[in-house]
Parts: sequence; structure tokens; C-alpha cells
Amino acid sequence: MKLKRLMSSACALALMVSMIGAPALTGKDLVGNAVTASAASELNATDLHVNIYAVDYSNNKTLLSSLDVYAKVKDYKNKTRYMFTSDKIIFDSTKVKDIEFEYSIPNLLSDQQVDFNGYLQYHFYNADYDAAGAGIGKDDVQHISPEQPTSVYTWKTPFASDPHDYTLMSLSGQILNFNPYEYVPPTTPVNTAAVTISDVVYTGKAKTPAAKVVLDGKTLKKGVDYTIDYRNNTSVGRATATINGIGNYRGKKTASFYILPAQTKIKTLKSTKTKSVTLTWTRDNQVAGYTVQIALDKNFTSSVKKFNISKNSTVSKKVNGLKKGKTYYARVQGYKKVGSKNLQATWSKVLKVKCK
Repeated sequence: MKLKRLMSSACALALMVSMIGAPALTGKDLVGNAVTASAASELNATDLHVNIYAVDYSNNKTLLSSLDVYAKVKDYKNKTRYMFTSDKIIFDSTKVKDIEFEYSIPNLLSDQQVDFNGYLQYHFYNADYDAAGAGIGKDDVQHISPEQPTSVYTWKTPFASDPHDYTLMSLSGQILNFNPYEYVPPTTPVNTAAVTISDVVYTGKAKTPAAKVVLDGKTLKKGVDYTIDYRNNTSVGRATATINGIGNYRGKKTASFYILPAQTKIKTLKSTKTKSVTLTWTRDNQVAGYTVQIALDKNFTSSVKKFNISKNSTVSKKVNGLKKGKTYYARVQGYKKVGSKNLQATWSKVLKVKCK
């Protein structure tokens, strides 16, 4: 999940909750002396709400307190604290296994996430023995977002083996690093998408053919789900297209397509000597060589002769040993080998000539 900080993590805040109707957080409460009012307003003066439950050994929960968080004045260290303290809670230690704290932010907006961590401290009293004790423990970082609207911290009671009732005289928490973020919804990677791009023909200009991108049976939309970048997409050869996920998608997927040679331009087909013809064409610098065909029919199925020209600088072919008085048809095709793939142009137009 990509997070953009709106408040500095250096802003160590604590939160205080009271059973008595506590005021909601205000922009000023959130700002303190550490961040700007504009940054705090992004949180929209969000409340933090805490439900406290007692959990028995069958994992049944009983609501003990439902509290709203507000800011406390500066303490003896002259630091602004955000803390909470419950009213006295009496429970049977043989029945209560854990105490669970459920945090939520009722006014969280759809584009917000809040992370915070803090401390819990308890003071308990045993009426039978007139004894008191205290303990402290640190909770993990809590996350609250539209997809995770509540965050739960479970405090393990340390005296379950002592069969007496206890009064929880005070149970307080100090929450630090209360940081709002811009919420970015989880996204789906596009690296497993099936990408189909048709080959194109060389024109001398950059080629940007459309791509069909299918992921999990869904055809993605360009500009909504992805953008596309092209490389090596002007000359004859192998070009690449990189699919970049946007919106609900992330990551990249690279696919390739081929730029094929343009149709070779045939110039002349002449018979100036007995039983021979000569074919000429225009040089193509985008190909490695040419294939020439001569036949007795325009469909090139009868008495076909095929010749390979390995240099693109060669632009003519003389064919001897033909039949006098017969009409011959000729065509030429440029090619270029890229890796194991032979890229071929479409055949040129067909010329014919009567052999002398």
C-alpha cells in the first residue's frame, strides 16, 4: 500500500478518553505545535473511538466501556498528551482472560488511513488482601483504513491464576505517533496479464499499435487501468511495449511485437537476351536481403524458380536457361532475420515479360 505522509512521524501524540461526554478532536487538537493547520485539516477533525471488552475463557466478549478520545493539556514534561482513562472496572480474575481494546475512527474519509502506537498501563486493587500493583506494556502499531475500519489490541491479564475479584482502579493509555496518511486502495499487479499486440509494417515513423491486455478474464482499459510505453518502435525488427498499471492496477508487464519490412518496389522485368530475363527493384536499407521468384503463371505454381539475394545493396537478378517464347512472371520480397524469426515483407507487385 502506497502511503503519503500528511503529518510528520516526529509528532509524538497521546490520547485521553473519558466516560463523560468528551469533545471530539478538532483541527487545533490535531495540529498542536508540530504540523500545519492545512495538514491537519486533511484528517477532517477525525475522532478516535475505543471500546473496551472483557474476554472470558470461552472467548466471549463483554463491553466494559465505550470511550471517545480527546486531547489533554500539557503534562509535567510540557508535552501535549492524548490519553485515555477508564472508570473503575471490577472483574473476576478467574473468569476474565483478556481485556480487548477496539480502536475505530468513525469519521474516517475514504481517502484516509491513520497509523498509531502507544502504551497501556494498569493499576489494580485486591480488596481481600488490600494489595495493589501496576504493570505496563507496549502495543503494536495500529492501522485504521477504509478496508480495515477497526484495529484491535488484546491485553493479557497477568493474574488469572489468582482466584480473587479485582478492581481496575485505572487503565490508561498513551498513544504516540498519531499520523494521518493519504489512503491508497490496494491494487492488482499487471505482471501476469496476457498482452497481445499485432505486428505492424515499417513506414519510417514510430509505431504505437494498440494492445489487448487481459487479466483474470477481464480486458483492461488503456488510460483507466494502464498506460503503455514503446521502445525500439521505428525500424524493422523487434519492438517492445511496457504496460504500466494505474488506478486499481500496479506494476509493469513488457510485451513485444515486430515491425515488418515494407513491400519491396519492383522496377523492371526485361528480356534482352535469348532464354533469359532480368529483374530490377529499389534498394531497401531496412532489410538484409531479398527473395526473387520467377514462374510461368501469375500465381507462381508452375515452373517456379526461387533465388536468395543476401545483400540489400544488390538490386537486380538475371535468370538464364528459360524457355524461348514463354511468358514469365516475376516478383521480389525483402527480408530481415531477427533472432530466430525471419521478418518478411509482402511480395511486390507482379511483372511479366515474354522471353526471347
